[in-house]
Amino acid sequence: MASSGQAWDVVIVGGGPAGLSTALSLSRHPVTILVLEQQPYPVSKPCGEGIMPTGLAHLKTLGVLPFLQARPHRPFSGITYHSAGSHQASANFQEGPGWGMERTVLSEGLREAVQSQTSSSRHQAQVHGEVQEESVRVRVGSESLTPKLVIGADGLNSRIRKAAGLSGAKSRLQRWGVRQHFQVAPWTDQVEVYWAWGAEAYVTPVGPDRVGVAILWDRHRKPPEQAGKLLFLDRLALFPKLQERLQSATPTDVPRAVGPLHRRTSGVIRPGLALIGDASGYLDAITGEGLSLAFEQAVVLGEIVGPALRKDAPERFWALQRYASSHAAITRPYHQVTHLALMLRNFPALTDRIVRMFSQNPQHFQHFLSANMGLVPSWRLPPRAWAEMLAGLFKNPPLNALEATRKQPELS
Repeated sequence: MASSGQAWDVVIVGGGPAGLSTALSLSRHPVTILVLEQQPYPVSKPCGEGIMPTGLAHLKTLGVLPFLQARPHRPFSGITYHSAGSHQASANFQEGPGWGMERTVLSEGLREAVQSQTSSSRHQAQVHGEVQEESVRVRVGSESLTPKLVIGADGLNSRIRKAAGLSGAKSRLQRWGVRQHFQVAPWTDQVEVYWAWGAEAYVTPVGPDRVGVAILWDRHRKPPEQAGKLLFLDRLALFPKLQERLQSATPTDVPRAVGPLHRRTSGVIRPGLALIGDASGYLDAITGEGLSLAFEQAVVLGEIVGPALRKDAPERFWALQRYASSHAAITRPYHQVTHLALMLRNFPALTDRIVRMFSQNPQHFQHFLSANMGLVPSWRLPPRAWAEMLAGLFKNPPLNALEATRKQPELS
């Protein structure tokens, strides 16, 4: 609990992975930090639970891995795509494995790391933000706090973003997600992505005997017929092969849904305020980069803004400007690849051809996995590779794939 009259250098609103990793990053500097979270720990949230290799590297930088290694998790070596036309493509990450870990397990590990490495506190109460011309005030119950820096890490529906006037226009892209866990031994060491018309399903191994299944869909293209507890089963019916595989698996929790996913922002900073993670803008979960982006943003914010917190207001202002520039650079590859993936969902026959081409050229699939993590430019392939991919795309597909694409209308 925050003691009355305590002067905090930093107040972080949101105690999820973005907020806790930011606390760890800033704790390397001589500043006082308060983390505010309304939900009891461990904090759960409907999301994908794959941490990409880059995300693990950032967690190592933050000193978190010792607090996570002994907790239930499952390494995964890469990604497998299953197209609606029955093609399958797999590739391992060139950078090493990622981890699948339930959100509550990740929350517990991050919280333990914060408690051991920082002097920050947690106050479970209603939080309100007030943004003025030169300062940001946070009200926690009857207490009013005016720190040097407020960090909005409070997710898709960020109240801090709204109070700061940084929310962008409402998106026409209405994508939703639902997630549930199942007691079953993972049948592969990769994250599986099943493509259907207007929806995708993601299967992530999160432990030795558990998988998480997240389903994303376009609400106006595939409106669900069932809601509430039946929503997940309604969406799962879009993927007959996955539905059959999970038929004998035991659910370990109730389904949780979230949406719409796309949230625009007009910026990520104001004087005395910075946004991070989903609160700083979100496009879609189709590429699975959400957690890794939040961890990288936390590392960069700590490196750039942390040293300025002991300096005067102009120094802090320019540090926030540099954070905003770095934030844009971090998210640019994610937006490029995610926009491409979202475009492909409009063309099921083309998606089927791409998956078939990747099955014949797994090294090119591996390249685009690295590009998705921002490690290489997506276009940086030799001319021969582009020629191979184009040849694979324009080669006539087998009859069964053609029949599958004809059964479904093109999505506009």
